[in-house]
Amino acid sequence: MANAPSAITRTDRLDVKSRRRPFGLLAIIVIQILTMLASGILLLLLGVAFVFSTRMIVLEGVDPAAFHWNLTPADILTAVLTFIVNGICAVGLWQRQRWAWFLTMLQLGVFMISDLYSYFTNSPPETYAWTMLLNVFMVFYLNQRDVQAIFLTKNEGKQRP
Repeated sequence: MANAPSAITRTDRLDVKSRRRPFGLLAIIVIQILTMLASGILLLLLGVAFVFSTRMIVLEGVDPAAFHWNLTPADILTAVLTFIVNGICAVGLWQRQRWAWFLTMLQLGVFMISDLYSYFTNSPPETYAWTMLLNVFMVFYLNQRDVQAIFLTKNEGKQRP
């Protein structure tokens, strides 16, 4: 019984690679790309606002206290990391790489921890409820056997003697 094939190892790697990507995987890739674009636009807007505010302070003599930047370096770092990690995950999932599946699961876990923190600190539900629901759906979808079989490496699909 030790050499009995499981549901994951029954599929041939070439057969899985030649099939079309499932709709759910495409949806996750699109969500990753949209999140990456939103982070990029946010960073671009912050950069433009910083340049214009600096210009106004230096050239026009506006009081720096007029600009209330309530951003911490951690906020900007979070936006940069979200941009980079979502881009890497989207490309890796498109190429059906195992590391991308793992990185996406890790990213979803971090986002879910952030959402749970928001829940337990009595933040308004609008800030975390939909993202938490979407993250739970993505984790359940990526953990289905059929989807995991898409991300098998060459050595995982073969039986060991």
